[in-house]
Amino acid sequence: MANECLWIKTDGKTPFEGRKRRPKMYDDAGKLVDNPKNDAGLFLIEKLPGFGYVGSDIHFQRPMAEAANRFATFLRDDGHEVAVVLTCAAAHVPLSDTSNERNARLKAKHFGWIEQGKCPCLMVMSGELRAEQMKAEVNRGAVNHKVDKAGALLDAVTGRPCPVGNLGAGNPPCPHYLAERKARRDQRKVETAVKEVAYKSDAEKHTEAVLEATRQNGEALRMMMAAINAANAKASAAP
Repeated sequence: MANECLWIKTDGKTPFEGRKRRPKMYDDAGKLVDNPKNDAGLFLIEKLPGFGYVGSDIHFQRPMAEAANRFATFLRDDGHEVAVVLTCAAAHVPLSDTSNERNARLKAKHFGWIEQGKCPCLMVMSGELRAEQMKAEVNRGAVNHKVDKAGALLDAVTGRPCPVGNLGAGNPPCPHYLAERKARRDQRKVETAVKEVAYKSDAEKHTEAVLEATRQNGEALRMMMAAINAANAKASAAP
């Protein structure tokens, strides 16, 4: 019997575009979102890093055993959840060379990224995350095992790191992860708003100034007409 070969699935006519799937997204309450859509109302489609298939011929293919270790999803410091490739190529065998994964995880640790399925509070205790990298005040309180000025919210997320049995990439995100995601996205919105103001072009500033002047002129005209009408009504009412 011939040795197994590496195959990639394609019809031979169109370029291989990789794997696609409906994204697995959770709302701020930790509930799975059914068929998420973008702002235009279109269904979201997520592209995933491809992996190789092995088999004796093209009709007997199966995913590589290492396909599950191809990538991991992280919550970045800017609030985006992204798939980070851990292996160098689709045909890469992780156990043979872990340098790419090591570099990816060191980068994640440096920037304070949080891997999906993990509790940020437990990551602080294990040294994977620094306490000052957490943006959610409730999480910093949970790490210290005390109730701070966010006491009500802290109690709502148990006031301490999550049990290990409740974690894992296949489970819904823990309350601390959701709180951290919301805090990071809120901060990103503020930073984006500040940058948008700072980087406005002269044309945009001029247009806004014209619109503001028009608004003020309209308001002044309205007040003037109201005064004239009041004067006319008073004159008409005089004997």
